[in-house]
Amino acid sequence: MLNASEIESRIIDFKKDLKTNDDLHIISKYFYNDYTPAAISLEAYHELRWEIKEHFELESIFNVFLVGSGRLGFSIKPSEQFRHFNDQSDLDIVIVSKTLFEKYWKVARDSGISLEEWKNKGAYENYFFEGWMRPDKLRYGGEELDVKKWWEYFGQLSRTRKYGPYSINGGLYYSLDFLEHYQKDAIERIRVSGGLL
Repeated sequence: MLNASEIESRIIDFKKDLKTNDDLHIISKYFYNDYTPAAISLEAYHELRWEIKEHFELESIFNVFLVGSGRLGFSIKPSEQFRHFNDQSDLDIVIVSKTLFEKYWKVARDSGISLEEWKNKGAYENYFFEGWMRPDKLRYGGEELDVKKWWEYFGQLSRTRKYGPYSINGGLYYSLDFLEHYQKDAIERIRVSGGLL
């Protein structure tokens, strides 16, 4: 894990990039390339991606990304801007897969639970509108074990401690376009709130 001065150095570089580069350039540099994650080594990151790719039978490790403060060393969420990654932070994994997304979408559709009975309907709708989902927000009747297996898998992966003492969470995006849109929104909010526009 990076120390505080290394994270501060990354924040300075990120702010410079905000002034000189467009959103897609920043996303490409910090999320798509081999930018060493703050929380784990590059080697461990590749191993984590491979393990998730194999478990979900994805086409490539390039369907799996570490985002958030575990990747950058700091948060770009508007409510937590530039908060450092620390031992209480988690690793936020996103999987980009139309096939997997549609699979969980069908689980929600076919669950047999009415919309009125669905406790997490609002949270699910908010995510879904942005082209991503958290399977823990899905409705399911009990036979749809894939939803439970999603969180059991990430819980088990966390408990192995192979990737540090962090909780590992997974979100699912329909496409890279939706992932990029979500990240662009966070970047634009930083520009506006930091007076960089």
